[in-house]
Amino acid sequence: MKNHFDAILLDLAMPGFSGFSVLEELDKNKMIKLTNIIVLTATPITHNMEILLKGYGIKEILKKPADIQNLINTIGNYA
Repeated sequence: MKNHFDAILLDLAMPGFSGFSVLEELDKNKMIKLTNIIVLTATPITHNMEILLKGYGIKEILKKPADIQNLINTIGNYA
């Protein structure tokens, strides 16, 4: 793979588009299962949203502000 990343940190609320749009595009291009995606967001996550995110194959959901050591450990799990 030309551009390979150990993990992607994805926010759900970004200017101009949402993290869900990114997930839909990755899914459409059959790239989502090949990627370790960690959601790092201040967006309130409902139970239904968590089910949707896990259905996409999201590895972890972390709330902002994230504890830096927890974030480092989480990323390290997929590196």
